This record gives sequence, C-alpha cells and structure tokens, in this order.
Amino acid sequence: MAKNLVQMITEFSNQFYATLVNKSIKINHKEYPLSGFQFMSVRTDTSARDTMIVVLPDQAVSEMEPSRISLNIQYEGEANKADQELYNLIETYNKNADKNTYLLGMTKTLAYEDATGTSTMIVYIGIYLGIIFLISSAAILALQQLSEASDNKARYDLLKKIGVTQKEVNQSIFKQIFIYFMMPLSLAIIHSIFGIKVVNRAIVSAGESNVFFPSLLTAGVIIVVYGGYFLATYSGYKSILKK
Repeated sequence: MAKNLVQMITEFSNQFYATLVNKSIKINHKEYPLSGFQFMSVRTDTSARDTMIVVLPDQAVSEMEPSRISLNIQYEGEANKADQELYNLIETYNKNADKNTYLLGMTKTLAYEDATGTSTMIVYIGIYLGIIFLISSAAILALQQLSEASDNKARYDLLKKIGVTQKEVNQSIFKQIFIYFMMPLSLAIIHSIFGIKVVNRAIVSAGESNVFFPSLLTAGVIIVVYGGYFLATYSGYKSILKK
C-alpha cells in the first residue's frame, strides 16, 4: 500500500479524533465518555462501509437486541474446498432459518473474484470505447485530408512549374497533415493531464498510487493507431498528387 494512502488515513483520523476529545456520546439515555479512537473496519466483505462503531461495556448493551452480527473466520486447508463447505452451510441455514434471520457470507476468494470481475469489465468497456473513438477520429481526419488532396492537386502542380522541388512539396504536405492531426491531439493531451490527476486521487484512495505503466501503455496505443493513420494519410496524399 502506498505511503500516500497511509498518510491520508492518518491525517484524517487525527483530525477526526481531535473533534472528539473530551466529548461523550449518548446511547440509550446514558452518557459515555469517549476514551479512544481507531480508524478501521471490522467487516471484510465487498460492502465494508462502516460509518462509526462504538465499543461499550457488556452491561450497557445487555438489554439491546442485536440487529447484525459480523463474524470473521480464518481456516486452514484447501481454499476452494473450505469455501464450498462454508457456502453450503450458509445456504442450508438460510433455508431452515426463520424470516427474521438471514446469513450473508463472503470469502476472500469470492471478494477477490468479484472485485477483479468488476474492474475487468470497466477496463474492457473503457478500452473498447477509447479505441473506437480513436479510430473514428483518426479516420475522419484522414478522409478529409485525402479528399482535399484532389482539390489541391492543381495548386501543387502550379508550384512545381514555378520551381518548387518535390522535396519541398513533400515537406509542405507533411507539415500540413501534422498540424491538422496534432490540433485535436494537443487538446486531448491537455484534457488527459487534468483527467489523470483526478483518476490518480481515486486510485490512491483504493490503495494504489502508480499510474505510470497504464498511462505509458495507453500512450503507446495512441501513438501506434494515430501515428499509423497519420503516415497512411501522408503517403496517400503524395500518391494522389503524383497521379
């Protein structure tokens, strides 16, 4: 876990605890002084969203009825076999229990598979939509430039007649297409810089802080796809002018 996440949790817990110093909480018409504070969760399932847990002496809750009980179990042996036995026990209990009691069970394997499946789906949708939009935008830019090549053929022929060399013509074509392709890409890069900062904060809060490799991989895909369309457009533009 990154140091940034630990630092964020520590600072938040210290600030929150500072607001509770020398204060008390009223439960069941009785005041209880707050003697300590810990930033933690006693639940280990995928919906571990405990807001506040208060530890009271046994006599303070002797007359209260529990609404929920959390039980953390650690077992040895083969994980898949033990998980299946636990699922069977929970299913059997829920079938025979009354309507006021219901068990929910979550194992480490199931929590990991659930989190992995969700993240994989989100990543797949993001990559799919990103590549589709990237290819569409590059194709539109390429088709527009190639369609203008036929209209500009007479102008380039005129330039050759007044002494402009083929090398200079190629340089002019390259600069024109480069500027045309780079304008929308520059705007996308500026937008991505701010977007990565926001996404990085969410990643840090989830326990990770390194977005360098995913960003590098994304940049590589963009260079290959966008650069491929750029080179194809440049080559096609020159071919149209030579006809």
